[in-house]
Amino acid sequence: MAFSALLTPLLFQSTEASSDGPAGSAFPLATSALGSFFGSSPQSLADYSSDPSYRRIPPPPSFKSNHAIYENVLHEGAVKKYDVYRSPTEIDKETGKKKEGDFEVVVADLEFGDKANGHKGVIHGGITSLLFDDAFGFAYFIASRGMMGYTANLNINYRSPLPEKSRAVMRIKLDKIERRKVLLKGRLESPDGKTVYSEATALYIVDRSMTKMKIEDDLKDFVD
Repeated sequence: MAFSALLTPLLFQSTEASSDGPAGSAFPLATSALGSFFGSSPQSLADYSSDPSYRRIPPPPSFKSNHAIYENVLHEGAVKKYDVYRSPTEIDKETGKKKEGDFEVVVADLEFGDKANGHKGVIHGGITSLLFDDAFGFAYFIASRGMMGYTANLNINYRSPLPEKSRAVMRIKLDKIERRKVLLKGRLESPDGKTVYSEATALYIVDRSMTKMKIEDDLKDFVD
């Protein structure tokens, strides 16, 4: 048996029974019964900051310098706002079991300026890919419970032009986990969910060393 196959149940084991199977089954979000993978937006942008079930993930202090987004892109002219939230766990309060349907890991509240364009009036696709890669990273961090890992593949399909000076929502969901592979899917859409600007998939690989990332104190409760 491959060494990596032995590690999977240790990485993503659940200690409680879920609607997908008995205790000890795969990580709760890794379900094959996702149904319609992306439905309409769950709520308006304003609700993310006011709803306590959506927990804002603070950027690590180390990101404040030499980071592509937080030092170079996140400013008034380019990306004016990039707030990432951990989505609430989909648990039925009456039964205590996980609901069937969509399982979102993180959601990002975005606002763009007019200094990050490609074509006139349209946000550059490279900015979109940069934001997807970063948001996928936050989702991987949560899904793997803080294991060291790397982006192995990032694929983006551009659906509609993303206008400058606009608001948008980026939604990241866990697709599945296969041994050391963590597969994610994402969508960038208008705040009302009616316009899809781009869709993306990502593959992350858990490092063979099986070591935890150095997690700063204000991020530790996001990998429980």
